[in-house]
Amino acid sequence: MKKLAKTLLVAAIAGLSAAPAFSCSLQDITTEPLRNIINQQGGYPISDEQCAMLNAHHLRIRVDGDAVVLDGVNMAWADVSVMNADHRTAE
Repeated sequence: MKKLAKTLLVAAIAGLSAAPAFSCSLQDITTEPLRNIINQQGGYPISDEQCAMLNAHHLRIRVDGDAVVLDGVNMAWADVSVMNADHRTAE
């Protein structure tokens, strides 16, 4: 099971640099401000095949992150992971 999860995570992350998804709908777990930013940038850049694979395994992309300016320096971080939608805990 760990190998499948690792493979799916790598596929999802690798998909973030692929062409944008065209017709497959992928549910995510994130905050409304981050979702708005993602949508403004064209959504998740994953293929329909990758999206269908994630949906078939009941997986969701979880995105968290923040940005701040410290002493005039812009700093930001993002945490992108794949979660099993069937075992999601309340947030």
